[in-house]
Amino acid sequence: MIEPAVAGVIGWPISHSKSPLIHRFWLGKLGMDGDYSRFPVAPGRLADFVRALPAMGLRGVNVTVPHKLDCMAMLAGLAPSAQAVGAVNTIIADDDGQLIGHNTDVLGIAGPAERRDQPDPAGGEQSRGSDRERRVPLRAVGLLRPRRRRGPS
Repeated sequence: MIEPAVAGVIGWPISHSKSPLIHRFWLGKLGMDGDYSRFPVAPGRLADFVRALPAMGLRGVNVTVPHKLDCMAMLAGLAPSAQAVGAVNTIIADDDGQLIGHNTDVLGIAGPAERRDQPDPAGGEQSRGSDRERRVPLRAVGLLRPRRRRGPS
């Protein structure tokens, strides 16, 4: 792999993506040596790009439309998150150059959904009905644990 670490985002189109701006900000803020770029990958060239990832020395890429489904068959393996969701939004190259697909979309929803069940620090009321409904599919794919009831049984 090349040093410093290089990663990016693939999609078609991708020129609108703010991901490089965000990732470069945090790399700088944390004092980390690395880069994050956009890679415009036309649908007909996805397989070529995915095969070339290890040779290019990329640590991984985030995946956006229209590639989240099509890239799955091109990878050496899928993490449980990608298997459960049925889509990949992150490809990581391991130390052996094997490409593993992950899905972090649900975790981005699960964290805030879990926190919605906590008391409002400002003392206000929070609506829980719709949040409860949103958590059902997250539990179904194993990304949220069922809540224990409080109080007497």
